[in-house]
Amino acid sequence: LHPDRIKGAGVNIDEDDAQKMFARINRAFTTLTDGKKREHYHKVLEAGGELAYRKKLEKEEAQARRILEAEDHFLTGEMAIRRGQYKVALEQFEQAVAKNPKEGEHHAYYGWSVWMNTADKNGVYDDVRTALEKALKLSPKCAPAHFFMGQLAKHKEDYSKAIKLFEKTLKLNPVHKDAQ
Repeated sequence: LHPDRIKGAGVNIDEDDAQKMFARINRAFTTLTDGKKREHYHKVLEAGGELAYRKKLEKEEAQARRILEAEDHFLTGEMAIRRGQYKVALEQFEQAVAKNPKEGEHHAYYGWSVWMNTADKNGVYDDVRTALEKALKLSPKCAPAHFFMGQLAKHKEDYSKAIKLFEKTLKLNPVHKDAQ
């Protein structure tokens, strides 16, 4: 099917069409004989074609960007907490949770920043507890969430529960100074 030989075989075809057909055959042959290209081709087929595959990649890239942005907000919020800037921390953790709601530690610090931003601890207790429970559901080994739950238990004067939660925190993070 080489363009120079196709006419000699008696096939009546325009030369440009022959070039295009031969290029497609070469591309197909290269795809089928190269393992990586064949694997990529199968991924494209499984995704529903080239357009669907590109949309899937774009969606995955957007999700990755959101996760990285969430991590930036989270780290900024952590710094704000260390500096006692609880309002800034709350804003940053709200953004972190909004951009990556599947990260337990983001919920833990969001809840804690809500707690630290108000003088009316009893008024926010249920909301903070809900955020911390969500954090533990998403990430059962989240030491900060256990520590913050211990602080809530201490606030409610349930000291035995607080001690158990601080012990759990230390089991997960033996150098957690506040839990010690």
